[in-house]
Amino acid sequence: LAENYFFLQEYGACETYFIKALQVMEKANERNIEIYNEFHHGELYNNLGYLYYICKDYEKGEPAFLKSIEVLSPYVKSNYSLYALNAYFRPLINIAVLYNDTAKYDQALKYGYEGLEHSQKLYNYSAEMFYAEYVLILKTLALAENSLGNADKAIELIERAIVAEPANAELKEIKAKFIGE
Repeated sequence: LAENYFFLQEYGACETYFIKALQVMEKANERNIEIYNEFHHGELYNNLGYLYYICKDYEKGEPAFLKSIEVLSPYVKSNYSLYALNAYFRPLINIAVLYNDTAKYDQALKYGYEGLEHSQKLYNYSAEMFYAEYVLILKTLALAENSLGNADKAIELIERAIVAEPANAELKEIKAKFIGE
């Protein structure tokens, strides 16, 4: 239900149902009921964090993304697969974008480079399926590096993004700004 309300842009109802789903998931975990698993639990936190991000409620988004990463990290280590990587890299990318948008560039780089590592594996597996996320994390890292004065690294990252998506005019504009054109 929460995702349906999200697509309807009824964010209050969306939040209510994500929180209810998390409560059910946590009760199931406490009682060792089979419906609980780290994958779904972590995805719920990521989706809730994304809802808060869209609503520009960064103070709620940040802990939701961090909780998603915390829950999914052991899942990825014990169930290493494309499926697990796909779930894990999303909150890493999301929190890197949030930190970049809130001028917490060191934090953006910390989570962004970890997200890039996983995103690169998925991109190598299927560039067609995962290029958008790969480009987003490269762009986010480039912007953070540039904001911290690391122009050469920023240019390198944005050039990698352009190689992945050569028709993207925004990436070319960013590069032009980085090199002073």
